Amino acid sequence: MINKLLLLGLSLFFSFTGYTQLVSLEQPELMVLYRGYPNRVFVNISEDADVSVNDIEVQCANCAISKVNKPGGYIVKPGAGKIAYITLYQKEGESLTEIYKAEYRVSNLPDPILYWGGSKSGTKAAPSSRVLLAKYTPEIPLKANFIVTKWTMTANGESISGEGSSLAPAGTIISKAEPGSLVAITAIVVGPDGIARQVGGAWEL
Repeated sequence: MINKLLLLGLSLFFSFTGYTQLVSLEQPELMVLYRGYPNRVFVNISEDADVSVNDIEVQCANCAISKVNKPGGYIVKPGAGKIAYITLYQKEGESLTEIYKAEYRVSNLPDPILYWGGSKSGTKAAPSSRVLLAKYTPEIPLKANFIVTKWTMTANGESISGEGSSLAPAGTIISKAEPGSLVAITAIVVGPDGIARQVGGAWEL
């Protein structure tokens, strides 16, 4: 499902002075807010509307919300619960009128994919590279950085471990491996949410 993430536009219609205006709430992670991640939410208003983003107040339940420099832009960081709510209000003087409320599922970030150099797990290896990376594939529109803290490589019945993203300690095992053989790597990676994840990958030489 995570590979089907698309830009989501939730359109909200409400009436002012006898005609309909258009306000949209955009959030690119399919009604999911990720813990420990700066989820971006945007309030867009039609050019034909007689209100501006300054006339809309955004409130969040089970999450912290803050404005960003882009007009109508917000960063949302959910709490520990499983559900969060984002509510849009139209400001009319000192009063607020609720015009839309959306329910979001709260989740941890999905696990990243291991890359041996530029080669994703499950593809042909890049044996000349000595860099191990953990990141999302281009289909997942999440800008989350992961740090590789340690890893273990296994090839031809031999194993070696190292720390950080450098595979230099595995140079001997890599050079001894026959073409067509399988190389497996298990790594511990830490994302922006501070969670240490164990992820694995395999490549054919």
